Amino acid sequence: MNPFDLRGPEFLALYLGLGLLTLFGLWVWRRSAEAGSGRINLSDPYLIASLRGGAPEVLRLVTVSLIDRGLLKVEPGNYFRNERDAR
Repeated sequence: MNPFDLRGPEFLALYLGLGLLTLFGLWVWRRSAEAGSGRINLSDPYLIASLRGGAPEVLRLVTVSLIDRGLLKVEPGNYFRNERDAR
């Protein structure tokens, strides 16, 4: 049976079924290819910063975290000093 000899509805039905079968196969392949460790730990702010903007974003987050914890002080003129040197 040559699929190019089919006429009208038979031709459409064959290629609709073939298209759906291909889409299903791609869906199964994609799910199996993506199956891995599962989910990303969204409670790690450094991982999220790294995914969001790479090393510069992680550096910004670390700087803000150190300032927030009082381990780094901001001096006028945008200078940073650690708590030991600030005394």
